[in-house]
Amino acid sequence: MSGVDLALYSRQLGTYGLETMSRLGSLRVLISGLQGTGVEVAKNVILAGPSSVTLHDDTTTEMVDLGSNFYLSEADVGVRSRADASVHDLRSLNNYVDVSVFHGLVDSAVIERHDVVVVSNYDRVRCEELSLMCRENKALFIAVNLYGLAASIFVDFGDAFHVKDVDGEEPKTLVVENLNFASPGTLTIQCNEDRRVPLTSGDTVALSGVELFDQTPDNMRLAKSVTDVPLVVTGTTHYSLTVERKAARAVIEGGVAEGGDSVFEPTVVAVSGHVRQLKVGRTLSFRNYQDSCLRPIPEGQDSLALVDFAKFGRAEQLHICTQAILQFSTKEGRLPECGNGDLTKLTNLARSLNSQYKEVSAGGEEKMLSEEEAKLGKPVWVEEVDLGVLEKLARYTDVNISPMCVILGGIVAQEVVKATGKFTPIHQWLYFDVFEVVNGLDYKTADFTPTNSRYDDYIAIWGREWQKKIQDTNLFLVGTGALGCEYLKNFAMIGLGITPNGGMITLTDMDRIELSNLNRQFLFRKEHVGHSKSKTAAEVVKKMNKEAQIKCLEARVGIETEGDIFTEKFWQNLDIVINALDNVPSRLYIDGKCVWHMKPLIESGTLGTKGNVQVIVPRMTESYGDSRDPPEESIPLCTLRHFPNQIEHTMEWSRDLFQGRFADAVQETQNVLKFKEKAIQLLQSQMGEQQLIDTLNRIKALLHIIFPGPTIEKCVHAAIEHFQKLFRDDIAQLLHNFPADHVNNDGTPFWCGSKRPPQPIDFDVKDPLHVQFVIASTNLLADAIGLSASTLDEGVLERVVDQHNFEPFKPRNIVIPTDDSELDSKSQPTSTLQNLMVNEVDSIKSEILSLVTQSGDVATKLVSVDFEKDDDQHIAFVASAGNLRARNYKIPEVPEWKAKIIAGKIIPAIATTTAMITGLATLEMIKVLTRNLVREKNETESVMADAGTAALDRSDSKQVCNGDQSASVLSGRRPLEDYKNAFANLSLPLLLLSEPGSCKQMKSVDYDPIVGGPVRCKPDPFTSWDKVEIMLEPGALVKDLVDQITKKFDTEVSVISAGNVCLYMSYTKDNKLLLPFKQVVEDAAKNKNSDLKVGQGYCVVQACCTDEDGVDVTIPVIKCSYQ
Repeated sequence: MSGVDLALYSRQLGTYGLETMSRLGSLRVLISGLQGTGVEVAKNVILAGPSSVTLHDDTTTEMVDLGSNFYLSEADVGVRSRADASVHDLRSLNNYVDVSVFHGLVDSAVIERHDVVVVSNYDRVRCEELSLMCRENKALFIAVNLYGLAASIFVDFGDAFHVKDVDGEEPKTLVVENLNFASPGTLTIQCNEDRRVPLTSGDTVALSGVELFDQTPDNMRLAKSVTDVPLVVTGTTHYSLTVERKAARAVIEGGVAEGGDSVFEPTVVAVSGHVRQLKVGRTLSFRNYQDSCLRPIPEGQDSLALVDFAKFGRAEQLHICTQAILQFSTKEGRLPECGNGDLTKLTNLARSLNSQYKEVSAGGEEKMLSEEEAKLGKPVWVEEVDLGVLEKLARYTDVNISPMCVILGGIVAQEVVKATGKFTPIHQWLYFDVFEVVNGLDYKTADFTPTNSRYDDYIAIWGREWQKKIQDTNLFLVGTGALGCEYLKNFAMIGLGITPNGGMITLTDMDRIELSNLNRQFLFRKEHVGHSKSKTAAEVVKKMNKEAQIKCLEARVGIETEGDIFTEKFWQNLDIVINALDNVPSRLYIDGKCVWHMKPLIESGTLGTKGNVQVIVPRMTESYGDSRDPPEESIPLCTLRHFPNQIEHTMEWSRDLFQGRFADAVQETQNVLKFKEKAIQLLQSQMGEQQLIDTLNRIKALLHIIFPGPTIEKCVHAAIEHFQKLFRDDIAQLLHNFPADHVNNDGTPFWCGSKRPPQPIDFDVKDPLHVQFVIASTNLLADAIGLSASTLDEGVLERVVDQHNFEPFKPRNIVIPTDDSELDSKSQPTSTLQNLMVNEVDSIKSEILSLVTQSGDVATKLVSVDFEKDDDQHIAFVASAGNLRARNYKIPEVPEWKAKIIAGKIIPAIATTTAMITGLATLEMIKVLTRNLVREKNETESVMADAGTAALDRSDSKQVCNGDQSASVLSGRRPLEDYKNAFANLSLPLLLLSEPGSCKQMKSVDYDPIVGGPVRCKPDPFTSWDKVEIMLEPGALVKDLVDQITKKFDTEVSVISAGNVCLYMSYTKDNKLLLPFKQVVEDAAKNKNSDLKVGQGYCVVQACCTDEDGVDVTIPVIKCSYQ
């Protein structure tokens, strides 16, 4: 790949960066073995953008292969090899990657032409040979083996592989507040942070651009920083960090005298500067496949990686058992079966290996290893081989199911990318299993007979009954972006919802396909750009599995579609919901619907190399809303307007500038052209004087471009004037109000810490960044006023610059707030200043009104320009403006692609994480769908839910549980510990599975801090899954509802509310007690601020109650049906 396509890879760039993408573009990859795992690896690697990918698999396609390789068809069965059948679709994923097929034996000559070799489901002898060949040819080697519901990944990156970036995290940059030399042997760096310093002992940092002053500004001296001189953090507190003082001497010139003593007072104030984290690499040593099989724990580690918190020691069991299976297949020339005495042979092999490993480990006794011994790694052994693990491995040795292939495909493809030195590779083994998927399966009665179909591997694992349940499923998939595309492919592979008139996948997505989607939303191609995501995805997936039953929608899931699309009946008919969304409000809405209708939900999300899965089961687990993410932190307004200290501040300011200049100003000008003085009067009623002056000046400037006739030259002049105002005059005004030697009331310098003294910038036509800003601003202005910018060339720009009248800066008499607390109080001008501002408003207003008399039909030609993060012209403006402001404040500038990520608030996304997460989520979905088919009901399951049900039944309430389904049917017979929430960070690498949190209980308490006293729950306890249904007769009064609540819960009702509307308050004179309930609801819904919906025949209400002792009582939410 020559260069990097910034438009195509914009989301991936946020994770890898331009340097890694460039290295990735020269990588040559060989992938051998194209069953499900191999094709998933190939897909993800090709999407990432290496130089070339060579496919190798001469095995003729079989029908069962279609269950995991999504690029095979029935026409390929018995005719073409898996590689030949897959290459066309894999090649179409990325035009920048050379994808080819190799036939024959992979030998040293083949490996010599590649940088990374990946083999899938190879035997041990072949892996040993290839590992050595790769070492001889300086190629990296990865071997992955899948055993149905368990897997292993082996990585050999050579004797000394250097990792440039171990975790992929953005280096932290902190503002220096002051330096403290008082502690012996250390330098304490005080930081201006609102939260704990995000660094730990052992991190490496460097000081940058620090200016110190001692006692008074007259004694200020510059402490220069030497570029990237590392200082190791020795400790941190909430607001500070410490480094070794001796090391700091090399960095702070003039700040430390000979011998390490400070020439300053113990504490000095930093006028400006940063302490920034340095990324420190790491060199890892790997061993070849044969040696690592014997000693799988590498130097520096105590055990194999733990994946599932409920399975301590499982990785060690898997290593011994899989090694036994590999040895068996070598000796016998075939894979083992659970019969014909194979299991006995396997057991003996596994025990023999365990004894061998135990001997190598010197009897398992702990001892101090020599340096040479430590480099050899450690063997693993167990007290007793787990025959249950061994039996399941043997049963599924030649079984490939899509969810497992997807998980492995994501992890292994990420390991390939790590060949660039970005992120820490697996060192050296990763084992995991998901045997809990088939917990409760009755092997004696289940029918595992194959059907000669693409689903035979699934039937081999869980039998025909479970497979039929999957095929009969009615599923709702929300979103067909990166996650949604992967989910749809997974569902097609496992046969979900394929039963005509019985199963169905309903999917919805309002978006259209964009170029930037193609890098990770693998169902789409360049010819699909501009088309519907949901419809296109469905069409492509039906080619993967013609049996797929898919209903496509392009509607938003929200309150506005409850009445006609996503109705009560729609939700009630679903078996499960899968979220593939990227925003919290939509997730919360759908979570609320699932809780209300008692539907299981699988929630998932990704952020670069990080991803998570949450499984939500009615009456068993907590919901998404029970543990929502914290709100996004906002940047203080004064920081944005006057005192930025990070590039994120200047880019956010630039985004606001774009909105004000090309959207708000155009809309305001349109209003003034249409409504004249009335529009200005409206602005006066909404704004303070200074804001009004700025707004009117913005309108006046646009009108002067329009009248008497717009030209491209006028747009250029306006762009230059805008440049001078933003980057020279506004900065000069700030320094006029607060000179460099300005001090606060306490005598400390004003310009210190997070307040960085800026410097004005004059327009220079020879500066490329200046020119970029003017050109982008000119083009956007021309678009907004309906004037083509095609005539803007270098000649026009130079001519206008020569003609432009560059006026000197003239300071104004204005007030500038210094923090957000002063925005309201200090921004109030003095009476004299206010009179001046009123006069200025009148003057601008008169000039505007004199111009708009010429308006004609000009207003109709104005077009508000909304920011679009994938529009090159928009990004050119935002990036140049943000970087120019960064230059004002001596903040390091960023390249345009980085500016796009920051200003566009682009969520970094890569195909590898997306795939892996959907694989994990699909396994949880299968557990949920089969929860009522497991063999035994766990006696302790749903005790809480059943207790709540019993309490509600005693009060003659009816549960809203999808008809008359009981709590046990909703939660199923699977125990909570079978389900797994997941968190992954592929950069480390880290994969953790853990039991979901149980649903939260509302319990009576003796003291509630909010109420200031006791609170009682009825029933005690209950959960967010519990609801009460009350049926009102036609014409029933509010009193009838109050009486029913009083009777059912033995309480006194004080308030009844619905959403954000109060329907009844007992202590008011007009409490509506004797009004018809239906009328009260319909009247409340007419309020413009109400979120009530009418016409659905019921109302969701909450009641505030007290008992006979006057104690507050909390009860479940109520579904009140009134017609």
